[in-house]
Amino acid sequence: FPHSALINHYKSSDLYLNLSRIESFGITFIEALASRVPIISFAGKGANEIVKDKINGFLIKDNDVSEFINKILQIKENKEMLNNMQNNCLRSIKKFDLDTCSNKLINIYENEIKQKNWILSVIVYFLIKYYLPDIFIYFFKKLIFLFLFRYVEI
Repeated sequence: FPHSALINHYKSSDLYLNLSRIESFGITFIEALASRVPIISFAGKGANEIVKDKINGFLIKDNDVSEFINKILQIKENKEMLNNMQNNCLRSIKKFDLDTCSNKLINIYENEIKQKNWILSVIVYFLIKYYLPDIFIYFFKKLIFLFLFRYVEI
């Protein structure tokens, strides 16, 4: 979880401005939205999956810096728009909630184990191990072994 000082910075902000052209996952996007801070970002990979244009922020096409500045000014002048976007932030990230993701993963493993489809289970395990952020690896390893020992007779 983010450090409390970082959370305080998010919560004291009106906007999160992202100048990056590509975000692989965009954990900072999730952190900002979880703090009810709308995002202005260029419409690139990653950003376009998390930021919903005019709902929880703005996506700027074609790396148009002038349009980026215009959106900042638009939000500054329109507090009602800012409030609406702030209210939409939490709703827009429900699918990234740890409990939701964990439950989906648990269901996948339970179904695979019940069907004795071990090959897919091993493939999913390695995908999790090598492609999820480090903070989740420990949690998911424990989860995997918990279910393997729960359903497998040794």
